[in-house]
Amino acid sequence: MIVSPGSYHSKSSCGYCGGKKSSKSYGFLAYSVTLQEYQDLIDRGFRRSGTYIYKPDLRGACCPQYTIRLPVDHFSPTKEHRQCINRFCRSVNPTHDGQGSKVKTKGKKNHFDLLETVQNAENEKFKTVIEPASFSSEKHKLYQKYQMSVHGDDEYECDEEQFTRFLCDNPFSDEDVGNNRGAVHQLYYYEGKLIAFGVLDLLPLCVSSVYFIWDPEWAKLSMGKVASLQEISLAKSLKLPYYYMGFYIFSCPKMSYKGQYHPSELLDPQFNSSKEPWLPLERFKKVYEETGKEYITFVEEQEDANTDNKGIDSDLFKARVPGVLRPHQLKPDTHRYVLFSLPVMDGQNMVVPIEALAPEGLGVAKRLIAEFVAAVGTDLAKDSVIQV
Repeated sequence: MIVSPGSYHSKSSCGYCGGKKSSKSYGFLAYSVTLQEYQDLIDRGFRRSGTYIYKPDLRGACCPQYTIRLPVDHFSPTKEHRQCINRFCRSVNPTHDGQGSKVKTKGKKNHFDLLETVQNAENEKFKTVIEPASFSSEKHKLYQKYQMSVHGDDEYECDEEQFTRFLCDNPFSDEDVGNNRGAVHQLYYYEGKLIAFGVLDLLPLCVSSVYFIWDPEWAKLSMGKVASLQEISLAKSLKLPYYYMGFYIFSCPKMSYKGQYHPSELLDPQFNSSKEPWLPLERFKKVYEETGKEYITFVEEQEDANTDNKGIDSDLFKARVPGVLRPHQLKPDTHRYVLFSLPVMDGQNMVVPIEALAPEGLGVAKRLIAEFVAAVGTDLAKDSVIQV
């Protein structure tokens, strides 16, 4: 993994609640990350926006963001889900009657087969196509139409540069991409016209949803729900056990739909100390509804008597971010885990250990390494490179 120096920062306004307090996170630019490394990162509460990878501070933020996932083989579509996907399928394929999606079981009610339903919807008029996450004027025009109509963006806020940076750029190594893996766009075509597309990361254990864009003319068909059901089906067809839906915020109405896909799980903020890092969403919701608290962990938190930051002046360690190791938990040789990439002549970089750095830069270098190892974990940090 090759990354920029990481930093912990606080935004003065929050995009979810309008700025009651602030949004806090630790993050870095990623220049090269394998799919397995990114899988490990999202299982530690990280998420990417383009090539920027960040971990929200759930305890310090006004709107804690919990990583949410669905075990697809245990997914049980609700009546609303079945009606939604059947309504969409009938719209794109008039011959669809929903009957082919039911498997008769002796002595039991008919079982709804989501994957079969989605696959049977495709015909000469409607199809889905998966391609690498790349720019095209067709996709950008739909993105711009969606952002301006649905989210009220100005034209400059959804120009080609924004589209590419947000929905195409990614840090994955070229050798990892292909064979239905990596950053992709899932395109929805009806009568030869692009009507929607999903931005997805196809990882070793999951389909991870990044963003979804749809033509406002199709709004009446609940395209967001259609996308989730399509993406759950994709995970099933690729034999991936999980569907990751990004973050879940209890107090954000726009995210409530994510809780309708049962049995979803949330990552406990203190996963480092938990025997069960993933727990049912319902357990978290029960606590939230009873107490109103938005920061919830099922690990008994005790005031750490060891407040020694080992001489490291770090905003990350001062914030005591859940899921991030404390300085005294790091091994003495932590500074040897990570290498540095330094610029040399002709635009080239040279990779060196910390011992090769100038003495005046050792303090900053040790802080950068300590923060990185504490945030991503010892195993993932080993042999990583910080490019300065």
